[in-house]
Amino acid sequence: MISAQISNAKNDSQWDIDFLLVPKISHLSPSKKINVAHWNIPNNIQLADPTFFIPQKVDLLLGAELFFAFLEKDKIKIGYNLFLKSSCFGYLVWGNISDDNFDISIKYCFLTKNLEALNKTLTNFWEIEDVDSQKTCNCEELNYCNEHFAKTYFRKADGKYVLSMPLKPEFPETMLRNSKMIASKRLDELWTRLERDPTMKALYSDFLNEYESLHHMEEVKEDTDLDAGYYLPHRGILRPDKKTTKLRVVFNASSKTSSGYSLNDLLYKGGVLQEDLFSILIRFRKHIYTFTADLKQMIRMIELNESQTRLQKILWKNSK
Repeated sequence: MISAQISNAKNDSQWDIDFLLVPKISHLSPSKKINVAHWNIPNNIQLADPTFFIPQKVDLLLGAELFFAFLEKDKIKIGYNLFLKSSCFGYLVWGNISDDNFDISIKYCFLTKNLEALNKTLTNFWEIEDVDSQKTCNCEELNYCNEHFAKTYFRKADGKYVLSMPLKPEFPETMLRNSKMIASKRLDELWTRLERDPTMKALYSDFLNEYESLHHMEEVKEDTDLDAGYYLPHRGILRPDKKTTKLRVVFNASSKTSSGYSLNDLLYKGGVLQEDLFSILIRFRKHIYTFTADLKQMIRMIELNESQTRLQKILWKNSK
């Protein structure tokens, strides 16, 4: 950027302007030579550019913030939709001309010499507009998770799936040290809140009682090593305005153990298999009629392999 002062030929108008320096402003203007032999331009008129009809390089581009300051009141009609407009630089040719005025009849809709930029622009446009494209991650982690699922899952007689968590081979389970202490501390903090909120206390107890009655969890009555495995701290998110699930209990598998590792650190994350939310919503709007449904507790129909349940233990007590 540079700061410069420009003026007209008479030096009676001057402006201090900041200019941006660029390699090229635009293509030649006009693109082809214009035939002005039959134009009715008065001889006593001083044009701002006497050779405006000859293709020339654009040296300077002045913005719209100054354009109207250059214009004056006088206007002369020299043809159909063609005018001379007075300005501080002299008269400007203004209007629309037909193909007959060009020495060579060529029409331009869009012109670019940088095809790489054009291809990139068009590619970006179609990538944004293509709502049906599925972007699937083919990373090694996702492939491992798919293979692990295929090798380890099975279905029970009642139709439920039984899955095993994809533990990282390089991170043995022994890297998880003591997690019971932090889970116990979080439970005490939770009960401090429950004591202040009887409604939440009742909802929390009902939730865990239902969890147990539906066999989504069971009490550990006999265990040779109660400190082994991994304890999930949990907390509740109360949403009184909800009509159905007013309390949502969150189990935190990112809680660090005494070794600095959490259960999530030992697990492969795989990848997101479903389409992005934007694509789903756009496709949803393409139909005249749509139905929505809630599959209650669907995720609970997937059980964890019994050999890994020790990695999903929780602590609970019925009073502070």
